[in-house]
Amino acid sequence: MDTETHNPTVVSFLSKQDTLVLKGVAILLMLEHHLWGFPERIPVQLHSMVGLADSNFLSVIGDFGRICIAVFAFLGGYGKFKKYADKPVKLFDEIKNLYVRYWQIFIIFVPIGFAFFNSQSPYCHEKAVYACFSVFSLKELLLNFFGLLSTYNREWWFLATYLICIILFPLIRIIVNKLSLLMNVILVLLFEFLFLLLDLSGLFINNRIYFNLIGLKAPFIACFWFGCFFAKYEFFSKFDLKIKTLKAKPLLCILSILSIFVLRELINNLALEFLFVVVFVFCCKTLLENRVVLNKPFAFLGKHSTNIWLVHTFFCYYFGVIAKTVVSLQWAVPSLLLLLVYSVVASVLITYFWDFLRKGVKKLFGKKKDPYYKSK
Repeated sequence: MDTETHNPTVVSFLSKQDTLVLKGVAILLMLEHHLWGFPERIPVQLHSMVGLADSNFLSVIGDFGRICIAVFAFLGGYGKFKKYADKPVKLFDEIKNLYVRYWQIFIIFVPIGFAFFNSQSPYCHEKAVYACFSVFSLKELLLNFFGLLSTYNREWWFLATYLICIILFPLIRIIVNKLSLLMNVILVLLFEFLFLLLDLSGLFINNRIYFNLIGLKAPFIACFWFGCFFAKYEFFSKFDLKIKTLKAKPLLCILSILSIFVLRELINNLALEFLFVVVFVFCCKTLLENRVVLNKPFAFLGKHSTNIWLVHTFFCYYFGVIAKTVVSLQWAVPSLLLLLVYSVVASVLITYFWDFLRKGVKKLFGKKKDPYYKSK
């Protein structure tokens, strides 16, 4: 094992609090990605406040928000590697915890969808949005319940991707720990190069099996892998030490994020997302460092990020009456803030509900003390 990677003098660049803050940034990007990036899925066209061509400008900004998926995957790999740095991987617990968080939302929102939104009149251009609860099928319900299908909420596709990342994590950890730095880099690059070749070849351009099993998942598995890789070698910490005294560091970070914005628009391919996310995570952490005013709200959003991910598109897409209120002002930023409020309130209520239920069950079925010992 490389002793350099475990040098006690090297302080981890990302703490648990930093991870929460970055998740908060990512979830905000996810909301604007879905609200601004898909005008065909919302009831009315939103307008920006900058005087540019509204639909094009918002779509471009919304498309940039897609980097949030790579951020979540990268942070997932980074966090898992740190968590299991010196202990066996509890794979069953990780899978169980992921499903429990998912099911806590599923068993509330899916019944609401079938009960109240099963016969919605068209309010957007995509039938899959306003008619997702129009036909009930037990098979479809079970496939959605286990995350093998995402027809009730298409943005739940990431569940299966992250599940694959968790299942592959023990293998990825072995590769990262046992192989050299060079071999790790070569393997990740080969993995992404093969995906890029398949993507550019056009052989599977209309193949939904390839898209769902490989095309949609491979870039983010690579991001998760890179997160593990960066957690072991502490590249962030080492690079940060080298530029610590650089006065232009904030400006450099802003320019780097702008460069990512431009490059992602020009390339328009997810194959390089694992490289973009590294720069984005480093720059965001650097820019937000020691900024308590911003860190606290972002950390709060990060704490609720899983719930917000799972519920927010019900409010802007699938529950028509609510979706219409979100975009009723017809301005991009106020609509985003309203969607954020809906999602946060829902997350807080859901958290309190399950905590209350858990405590109630524990109190009801908890171990009771023997009266004999109590009297003594």
